[in-house]
Amino acid sequence: MKRRLELSSGAAFGLALTLLITLAGCGDNVVARQKAAAEAQKSQAPGEVTAKVTAGPANAPETAGNIQAQPSAEEPATEPEKPKSRFHPAAKDADYRYLDKVWETDEEREVIEYLTRAATAEKGYRIVKKNPQKWLPLLRKSIKADHREVRIQTAVILGLLKDKSHETFLSLKDCLLLDSDPDVRAIAAKAFVVLKNKEAVQVLIRSMNEDPYEAARANAAWALGSIGDHDAVEHLRKATRDDDTFVRLRSVSALLKIKSKSAIPELIDRLEDKSPMVRERAHEALRTITGTDKGKDREPWARAFSRPVE
Repeated sequence: MKRRLELSSGAAFGLALTLLITLAGCGDNVVARQKAAAEAQKSQAPGEVTAKVTAGPANAPETAGNIQAQPSAEEPATEPEKPKSRFHPAAKDADYRYLDKVWETDEEREVIEYLTRAATAEKGYRIVKKNPQKWLPLLRKSIKADHREVRIQTAVILGLLKDKSHETFLSLKDCLLLDSDPDVRAIAAKAFVVLKNKEAVQVLIRSMNEDPYEAARANAAWALGSIGDHDAVEHLRKATRDDDTFVRLRSVSALLKIKSKSAIPELIDRLEDKSPMVRERAHEALRTITGTDKGKDREPWARAFSRPVE
């Protein structure tokens, strides 16, 4: 497609979030982010003043706009943190090319045009859902369109159509690992929340373990919980220690759905998580898996389950 539309990331998720939350019945992302914001505000002590300093040019004189903290004699200077890669490691040596034209007929072109904007994507979905088998070949191509929004809306629609064919799995698999846009990969992972395709377990594990983008890892954990395959348990246990709050939250939620007793030690540790959302979900998971309640403190649980549960 020659025409490209630049959209905000918020608009890009318009239809994606509305449709997936409606059908999957999972609206806790919004609530979770609201709680996280409130949590951040509470962490600031009363009367505390937070300095906001903008970065100035390199080697600029110290002015009010670019003052930076200097390491003390006791504290050696540390290397600046390297920026995270936008790509999944699987894309490093892959020959994954986008298509500048995915339609063959005027009818197909009309559907693709609808998918170029979040505001009109639902019109495209209404056409497709009347006869999914007719449109699936087009969607398996448009998941590689050179238009970012088309790829996002295609991933959403493939999930909503609940087509568990091997061909659709392969299209979403390549998108999940090889797409250069992290938001597209995150939406591809979320499609499997609805699809619940067991064929996707290993690729979702790889996404959760390796993707540098937090939303992609969190959605992969969410999908693994939705599928409920025990092959994912060991990886989900590890993901409960992820640096990102929502990856930890989704991993604990997945272990709650799978009801794996082998994850009890990690769930007990999450009772001391810095996020109240994660602590609350870990307590719920422990109550459900063990059939008992030792309260919200870690120590009673640790004493009661000091040995692995058979």
